[in-house]
Amino acid sequence: MSELTLLFGLAIFLFAMHSLERGIRAASGDSLNKWMSAGTNNPVSSAATGIMVTAILQSSSMVSLVALAFVSAGIIPLYNGIGIVLGANLGTTVTGWVVTVVGFKMDLQAMVVPLLGIGSAMSLVSSNTRARGLGRALFAFGLLIFGLDLMKQSVAGLAHIVDFSSYQELPSWVFLLIGVLLAAVMQSSSAVMIITLSFLHSETIVLTQAAAIVIGADLGTTSTTILGSLGQSMVKKQLAFAHVFFNLLVNSLAFLFLLPVLPQLLAASSISDPLFGLVAFHSFFNLAGLLLFLPLLHWYTRWIKRVLPQPVAAENRYFEVPVEVPAAALDSLTQARRHLCRRALNMHFAELEINPETVPGHALVSLDDAESETYDQTFEAQYESLKNSEAKLLKYAAKLRLQGLDKGQEGAIRREIEATRSCVYASKTLKDIRADFAQLHHTLNSDFATGLIALHQTFLLQFFRALLPLLFAPHDRAYVREQTEALHELNGRHYDDSNDYIEGCLNGDSQEIPTLSTWFNLNHELHHYSRYMIRSAAALAD
Repeated sequence: MSELTLLFGLAIFLFAMHSLERGIRAASGDSLNKWMSAGTNNPVSSAATGIMVTAILQSSSMVSLVALAFVSAGIIPLYNGIGIVLGANLGTTVTGWVVTVVGFKMDLQAMVVPLLGIGSAMSLVSSNTRARGLGRALFAFGLLIFGLDLMKQSVAGLAHIVDFSSYQELPSWVFLLIGVLLAAVMQSSSAVMIITLSFLHSETIVLTQAAAIVIGADLGTTSTTILGSLGQSMVKKQLAFAHVFFNLLVNSLAFLFLLPVLPQLLAASSISDPLFGLVAFHSFFNLAGLLLFLPLLHWYTRWIKRVLPQPVAAENRYFEVPVEVPAAALDSLTQARRHLCRRALNMHFAELEINPETVPGHALVSLDDAESETYDQTFEAQYESLKNSEAKLLKYAAKLRLQGLDKGQEGAIRREIEATRSCVYASKTLKDIRADFAQLHHTLNSDFATGLIALHQTFLLQFFRALLPLLFAPHDRAYVREQTEALHELNGRHYDDSNDYIEGCLNGDSQEIPTLSTWFNLNHELHHYSRYMIRSAAALAD
């Protein structure tokens, strides 16, 4: 039964680790995400953030996911994301220290039942989200201690049943491969560390063999990153490559140069306890690797970008940010909406025959050269592409809404969706406007047509000058409401003025009288186009 007890204990331990992570995230709310985004201004702070957050969450995988989300959303640059991942590599060694002290050096079994009882009561009774999260974390910690104790007992019993002496003479590289395979299969280097500590505690294996397994587990855990990057965005592949190459180099150096002299290193450090010796060795070679790479992080990032060059930016990059990290996903949703509006406005300028460089603030809607080439397409093709982008955004927003967001986050999603839909509605009105503009240009020899065109373009320049900052830069909601009200007034005055201008032709002997209905329709369509664009900006203040 020792084998089954070991498996049950491991299953309970892994479940407890996962539950502990979720409980801590719920108890902290969005604070951890904000801390990570604010505390990554340079490589050193990025690595420190990776270490601390991983030590808190006890999950380097979750920290890597958050780092990936922030990099994908453009909140932090790639090199800072790499710093977080490398720091998380060291932060995950904290698990070994906690388990060694708590699980093997202290008798905390008497605390298991109180932890389970208090934790379950808090998670069931409390109406506060953070209190429930703390309750789940306490319950998970009790389970973690219980699972660890089961593994300790089972390994001790297993040592009496199975003769491990025949494995003592195996070379170190065999134990290295065992660590790689265990971590790759279990997708958790922490779990491999716990099993290794259990075997070392029962004297089933010796310290150097345990150290070889831990080195292999460090390398094997990168399989999670590799699998997660397959078929994904280039930035995800770059981050995965940075993680894999770092671990491959550091673990190879540890195996070749540090493992053979491990007894001497521990003797020099006055560490006699093999359990402390193992976790100290694990922390030491990860710390040494981090200190080796941090001064070279900028160069390392540039090298990765040369090895795996980023393709031409595309809108899809916004939808590859994991929705499991709402703070980053919301920012990415905003960036996607702004990108869609930039594309739409470039199409609008072309159809309204406005030179963007004459519009104050036109830099807010500038596109890169590759994206600008798409505007050689027909209007119909551009409009269909815009609708496809809208559909992607709505689908991404729907996935994000399944993450259990708070009211503020739900409101932010609703505002971005309304702003997007209004912008696409405005684009649809151009179908009729462009036809009327084309007919108006056939009469350019008349003073009437020249005057009407000048009237519309003067209005549009004033309109876009006030509109663009509202769509592409954050503002106080009260300011947005004030500005959109002013835009509505400007639009209403222009509608009246342009209608008055056309009606003035009825008093003269104008040849434009047969087409007056077309020009009134143009005024009406342009008025509605402007209202939709104002609604797009106003939605951000609702």
